[in-house]
Amino acid sequence: MTETSENNDPYISEHARDALAADPRTAGIELDVIVTGDAIVVRGTVSTEQRRKAVRDVINERFPGWEIHNDLIAREFHEPTRAEHLS
Repeated sequence: MTETSENNDPYISEHARDALAADPRTAGIELDVIVTGDAIVVRGTVSTEQRRKAVRDVINERFPGWEIHNDLIAREFHEPTRAEHLS
């Protein structure tokens, strides 16, 4: 990555969180965003693989040229297939 004024911005992680909150593909997802050197690291859990990819896309669109570490876990949650009987 080339040295830019954005690269030196101490608020990159906050800008990334703002971009994720503002984009309809990723709004409402609570994630950890950490900047280390020229890399943006995103950690947390999302509900689908599609949302995991959407987070990567939003960050890549907002921060082209940055190395992105998408450390998200996609956990698919399904409705129960049968009633649970309690005794």
